[in-house]
Amino acid sequence: MNIQIKKYIDPIKSFWANLTKKKKIIIVSVLGGIVLLSVIVGILLNRQPFVVLYPGMDHTEAVEVMNELRDRDISYKEDNGTIMVPKDKENALRMELANEGYPKTAPNYDFFTNNVDIMSTDFEKKTIEKYQLNQRLEAVIKTLDCIKNANVTISIPDSSSYAWDENSETPTASVTVTLATGKTLESSQINGIKQLVAKSVPNLKTDDVAVIDTATGNELNVSDTDGTNQVNVSQFKLEIEKEYENDIEKSVLKVLTPLFGQNNVKVTAKSVMDVDKKVQEIITYNPSQDNKGVISESETQKEQETGGGQKTTGGAAGTESNTETTTYPGVTVNGDTIYTKDSESYKYLVSQVKQQIQGDAASVADMTISVAVNKEMMDDTQKQEIAKLAAYAAAIQPDKVAVYNAVFPDGAQQTSGPSPTGLPLNQILIIGGVVLLTLLIVILVAAMVARGRKKKKMLELAQLEEEENQEDASLKDRLEEEEEQQPEEEEEEIELQAIEDARAEKASKEQALTKEIQDFSSQNPEIAAQLIRSWLRGDDGNGR
Repeated sequence: MNIQIKKYIDPIKSFWANLTKKKKIIIVSVLGGIVLLSVIVGILLNRQPFVVLYPGMDHTEAVEVMNELRDRDISYKEDNGTIMVPKDKENALRMELANEGYPKTAPNYDFFTNNVDIMSTDFEKKTIEKYQLNQRLEAVIKTLDCIKNANVTISIPDSSSYAWDENSETPTASVTVTLATGKTLESSQINGIKQLVAKSVPNLKTDDVAVIDTATGNELNVSDTDGTNQVNVSQFKLEIEKEYENDIEKSVLKVLTPLFGQNNVKVTAKSVMDVDKKVQEIITYNPSQDNKGVISESETQKEQETGGGQKTTGGAAGTESNTETTTYPGVTVNGDTIYTKDSESYKYLVSQVKQQIQGDAASVADMTISVAVNKEMMDDTQKQEIAKLAAYAAAIQPDKVAVYNAVFPDGAQQTSGPSPTGLPLNQILIIGGVVLLTLLIVILVAAMVARGRKKKKMLELAQLEEEENQEDASLKDRLEEEEEQQPEEEEEEIELQAIEDARAEKASKEQALTKEIQDFSSQNPEIAAQLIRSWLRGDDGNGR
């Protein structure tokens, strides 16, 4: 590991050591400037400007507000009752804290103090104070991004001096808002506006505060059932339909694209959403085993009336009798008047199950899909199969799918599916700055390296030229010395040549003699052997 690190560090050390002092200063300055510039850019991009949330609050309420901000993990600054928060969180905090009943104390009364003097009457003071309150509430409401303009009108009835007056009127208020183009108010924002106005006027209830949209003239209300506001239902309907249609288009394309290829299928879905709330009540009766239930009440009633004539007794019905009149049980016949009544009533209790279902989510009321295929010929069977695939992918009936085939023009682009989104501006600036700084560093380093190489090459050329000059001078001196030594060397060469010639002549004679001896030995081996024996005996005799 250390060897590998050293392998990369040593060239850097060598490069740094070969640099001049001036180059080192330039490199350090450039790197320091880049680091400083990066720090400045990071601070500028990440800096959160603080704005005044509430000015001039008393100490107790300021502490309460700061505790609320700490609970929400919001950074803040406090200076003598003036609370400042990040600018991007100002609007949301005003509405959230308004729901909590803040501010309880008035932030400023510049309008009041500038228009009230010692000569002002009580009526004038009350009127100017109401104007001051209206202006302050308007300024607070205008801080919302979606509100272009706001007007607040507060009606405060005259207070009665009689304790027994039970017909005292309550204050009311109206807020007319002009929304910015393409903006809408959310439920929490409307509720916050009402809370803000209601908390600013004694005895004013949120139900007595009306928020009116100047574009439509309609009052923006808060629902009594779930506390959510039904603002701009049409916009919500369009958004949820578009989102659902995009999902369906992607699902159908996912099925058909592998069959026909990319950009050869185009899908368009159209949905109709039902966003109305539905309350459904279901009552289920569960009878007892005998299908009668339990008797809770019973009533028996019998009535009988007879006429004033002679009473006639008849026989019972179904039996033989010698009487002319047939009688029935419970029936009395007396002359021409016969009346009887028997009645019994029972009240049964049957167990029941009562269910109440409330649906708030949007439901699909209708859905149709159009599919276009880049194909010249296609029979009905193929179209039916494509319609079936698209219908199953969208969970609808195949008769809701229309399939059309045609040759797409060249250069047709796929439009279905989500479009790529761009990067945020801050990220683009940061990436651009980093790329720019990197290019600047590369250019500076490349220029310095090229300049150093050029200078080094020039030094090497000068050194080579100097060495060549020195070599030329030394070569000239050597030639002069050789010219002076040339006669002596020639004499020595002549002598050496004579010696070599003598040696060569001697060697040739010895070689010739040796050859003659070899030829004689090969031709007369016996004589040669005898000569050798005699030489050996002669050597032995000399030795003795």
